[in-house]
Amino acid sequence: MKIVCCLCLCLIPLLSHAGTLSCQGGWRWLAMAGIDSLQDNGDQTPTAGCRWNSRLTPQRRWLLPAYPSLAYERALPTEYSRSEGYIRYEAWQVSVPLLRLSKVYMLLDITSDYRQQRHQLNDLLRWQGAVLNTGTSLLLDSHEHNYRLTFDLQALETPVSAVWLNYRRQYQPVNVTINQQEVLANALLTSRTLGIGHYPSAYGIHPRLSLAIGQGDIGNDGNTAQLDDAGEQLDYLLLEGYLGIQGRYRAGQHLLLQALAGMKWRYFMLPDGDDTDAIKKDAFTSVDYGISAGLSWRF
Repeated sequence: MKIVCCLCLCLIPLLSHAGTLSCQGGWRWLAMAGIDSLQDNGDQTPTAGCRWNSRLTPQRRWLLPAYPSLAYERALPTEYSRSEGYIRYEAWQVSVPLLRLSKVYMLLDITSDYRQQRHQLNDLLRWQGAVLNTGTSLLLDSHEHNYRLTFDLQALETPVSAVWLNYRRQYQPVNVTINQQEVLANALLTSRTLGIGHYPSAYGIHPRLSLAIGQGDIGNDGNTAQLDDAGEQLDYLLLEGYLGIQGRYRAGQHLLLQALAGMKWRYFMLPDGDDTDAIKKDAFTSVDYGISAGLSWRF
């Protein structure tokens, strides 16, 4: 998929002649949340990536009014990452404008986020039938897919830039208590959320904000049966948001300078269990943050 994204990032600007091509470098802290027994809850890495944003204008046709927008970003392994050469991070996004309803656009956004990190345990833990001692190094990964129906409202010039419905599937290990025993289980986290966002496109320095609320569940990932064997499913309420600040400056007729710093957080609120529950898990929080800067060229 990353090869397809890279090819499209090269070809679509040549075909479209209406949009912005951006490339940037930055630094990110990437969370590995939901595993209480780790010494750290994430790792840091430098990143680099490119993005093509197609221009949406009211003069376009109502069906498929613009070319897709694309983005790709990846980690640059370095000794400054605690995982060193083991760290991996790749993220891509495809945004397809489906309909134009007057000044409102309906888009289908598909995103993928893969991260791999090396961690050490703080406590004894059972994983895949084995007992892992304190200090054991683990190579953990998380793979997330999002499918989002977005209504873009920027042309209406309202404080709310977008409203969306999102469905997420995330594969990763999580700490759970099964039959009063702490284990690390390979799990599938699914969620459905409703969100709003404020994404300014004007020049200068402006805040970027988003907030979403929904519900989801933690279940078997399809490869292991630890959670299925417990005979129960973990349901949770999800609250997530983004807070950032962006700067955009025009350096020429087509050239733009840009910078962004922000934090993305998710709070998984699980119900308090009792001694009769076969499976339990405490609430947990996931926090990513980073800073980036780069150049954009307007077509």
